[in-house]
Amino acid sequence: MGGQVSAKMDAILTSMPLVKANKLRALAITGRERSALLPDVPTMRESGFKDFEFYAWYGLWAPANLAAPIRQKLETTVQRIVATPAWKERMSAQGFEAVYRNSADFAKFIDSEVARYQTIVTAANIKPD
Repeated sequence: MGGQVSAKMDAILTSMPLVKANKLRALAITGRERSALLPDVPTMRESGFKDFEFYAWYGLWAPANLAAPIRQKLETTVQRIVATPAWKERMSAQGFEAVYRNSADFAKFIDSEVARYQTIVTAANIKPD
């Protein structure tokens, strides 16, 4: 907004109010499909970036040594909440798709994300400064 940055990638939740106020211009959505919140904004794929797909994702974290009964109760409670229409509607209104994964599936998802980004970092020869 101050004219110092020519482009950025940001979650729709924080950028959308600025787009709606004409302070930022949305160029593309990084997901596979267009967002219902910004239906006129094309995806990166539609904009010519083949196989481009990026999502911000969030999870519920707990200590590694959390007792199994407590972990199970948390998983059951979160699964129930995420399945409710009210929760789905609230998340959708903020640009999120609420998806439940139990702790084992979430760990696999994280591993796959790390591997995916490691491939990108290696191919692009990205080095920390």
